[in-house]
Amino acid sequence: MRVEVHVKRLALLKPYGVRTLDDLLDKKKWRALGGYLLQRCNEVLFIEPEVETERLRPAQDMLKRVKWKSYWKELRTAQRRAEVKAALKRIYARCAHPNTKPN
Repeated sequence: MRVEVHVKRLALLKPYGVRTLDDLLDKKKWRALGGYLLQRCNEVLFIEPEVETERLRPAQDMLKRVKWKSYWKELRTAQRRAEVKAALKRIYARCAHPNTKPN
């Protein structure tokens, strides 16, 4: 798996000592970035493809939409995105395969 972090402004990376692309070759700066990158990786949402939706009629539509990038763009606030993620966790806890690791 590959995870990419898009940074629009270099100012976001300055606290970690990264001011140019060349700074990314410095192992010390990578150690400093480790916490930030781990935090971003923890934000990744994995969609479980084998959820038994027979018992979840209203959730079926939601399970389809969460796969679309446009759906997440429509959720304007971090609070709303968090609510949707929490709803997905509840669905997965009830209906996902028992060997599925929770998000």
